[in-house]
Amino acid sequence: MAAGILGGSVVAAAVFAWPFLGFLMTAFVVPLERIGRLTNDSAVTTISLMRIVGALSLGAVLFQAVIRRRGLWTPRHFWLYLGYFGFLVISVTNQDSLREGIRGVSSMLANVMFLLLVFNSVRNRAQIKLAIVAWLVSTVGIGVFTIYQYHADAAVTEDQNAATGMRTTDERFSTVLHDSAEYELLGNNIKRAIGSTSNAAVYGINLILALPFYFWLLHSERRWWVILLLLASAAIVAYNTLLTNTRAVVATMLFSLLLCLLMGVARVRKEIWVGLLIGFVAIIPMIPPEIYERALTASNYTVERSASLRYRFTYWETALELISRNFWTGVGAGNQTIIPKTVRNIRMAPNASAHNEYLNSLMEVGIFGYMVLIAFFWALWSSLRQGAKRFSQLGDRDGAVLMRCIMISFLSVLFFALQADVMHFPLKGWWLTVGLGVVLERMSRMAAALPPDTQGSPA
Repeated sequence: MAAGILGGSVVAAAVFAWPFLGFLMTAFVVPLERIGRLTNDSAVTTISLMRIVGALSLGAVLFQAVIRRRGLWTPRHFWLYLGYFGFLVISVTNQDSLREGIRGVSSMLANVMFLLLVFNSVRNRAQIKLAIVAWLVSTVGIGVFTIYQYHADAAVTEDQNAATGMRTTDERFSTVLHDSAEYELLGNNIKRAIGSTSNAAVYGINLILALPFYFWLLHSERRWWVILLLLASAAIVAYNTLLTNTRAVVATMLFSLLLCLLMGVARVRKEIWVGLLIGFVAIIPMIPPEIYERALTASNYTVERSASLRYRFTYWETALELISRNFWTGVGAGNQTIIPKTVRNIRMAPNASAHNEYLNSLMEVGIFGYMVLIAFFWALWSSLRQGAKRFSQLGDRDGAVLMRCIMISFLSVLFFALQADVMHFPLKGWWLTVGLGVVLERMSRMAAALPPDTQGSPA
């Protein structure tokens, strides 16, 4: 304990002296999620390594701002999300469970703090690249560990929590789950990779967020050993998406790869495409049969062959009914008991969302808060698109490709949101990339000699 306190004090001192070091550490621990949690998922407020390091880093940024008498950069994106957070706080009064309201609001408060950290931690493109690489390295490391546990049948846990997605600290290092979600269809439980998260869908979208950035690194890389390392990393990430055995994840990965082609992110040298093709062929024999049974069977994407899809229609109908009753004020942030209480014709977990981010957010906060959230999304998309266009006009190919990768991650999450309340996931990879995208757009304006953003002082 004494050694831990001493080591932690040294790290904290280093972070306060060099805040970017803390941000780099934060980017690295982003994918750890459940592995870094010190409390069970059911706790009112989750304590994790990610939150500790992030809070330390933000404290260092605020400390430097005070001693250097330099204001924080808070663009309109920050204020819009802060406004949405305000509606979330107010909405807690509309539900019965204060505990669930606090849990829902605390996770969104972490997003507010994370945005402020990203906006004020990086100063140049080199730092942005370092942060993204740290995130990708950690993602691949977890992917390797997950593949080992999946194929070695090591530490495979049973779903003891009725598909609630609530895991305990005892299961921290278990990355594979026996799932019974489609028992009616398949007649048995199946293995699904959940990685360092609490369920397969969360793990899958985290992996998909990372995929486009390997293409970005391949664009400018000339060293053959680094190219091989990047190709192997991309193969590990893609293979892990299949191991989640989640149809929505497979569909979203294909959507993301299609966007990579359409937006020019995948325009790499022919020899790299040959390497990708060889890697794809090499993966095929390794794919377990249960993946073909569930995720890679086309008929399983129909209502007749998918119980989870049928349940989603029920969730959506129920959410629309609740929205019509609570259109102006919503049912309250974090309210995951109202849908199970309303649905009477099927057995379901005691806590369940609408399984659609657009319906779930509107149901929670009502129309006014929802309009602020949509404005936040639009402001993000507008900045990313303008930044990519400006970098192209400046002849900065690397900057343009990086911005398009962020745009693809942004759109992939919005696509995934059609069948999951994805913005309620601990999706810090998304917040990291879009936050860096806003910073990059500001850099593009400075490079084009445009007036700096007047909504905040320089970072």
